[in-house]
Amino acid sequence: MPHRIAFIGFRHGHILSLYDAAQQRDDLEIVAACEEHSSTRADLTDSGRVEFTHDSATDLLRDSDCDIVAVGDTYARRGSLLLAALEAGRHVIADKPACTRLSEVHQIEEAAAESGLQVGCMLTMRDSRFMRTTRRLVMEGAIG
Repeated sequence: MPHRIAFIGFRHGHILSLYDAAQQRDDLEIVAACEEHSSTRADLTDSGRVEFTHDSATDLLRDSDCDIVAVGDTYARRGSLLLAALEAGRHVIADKPACTRLSEVHQIEEAAAESGLQVGCMLTMRDSRFMRTTRRLVMEGAIG
């Protein structure tokens, strides 16, 4: 049975790489998507990139049967959205940075520890050809 993933916020383009990857994977099922910013929602709808189910993150968290919430909203909103998803009992993954306030880091850490939920951060360059080559060269002693 695939993990059910919902997306909140598409204000930064990197979240689209996770959305696209989720569409291709057999172990993930996209069950909901939300963008509260009307212009961003309209642009992505018109382009056919994202099929939105909600225009409110609160409604998505209340109404969607999902295991994981992916957050790609503006930097300043990510921390509060991650906390809301954790409080709703969902694992979370965010585009980087996951939050912008040290207090949010502590709150997210505490919420995850108390609930046993996982917090992830998208590190999309890790698997890029450039980074794999760089790592190989460092490990071989050719550089670094």
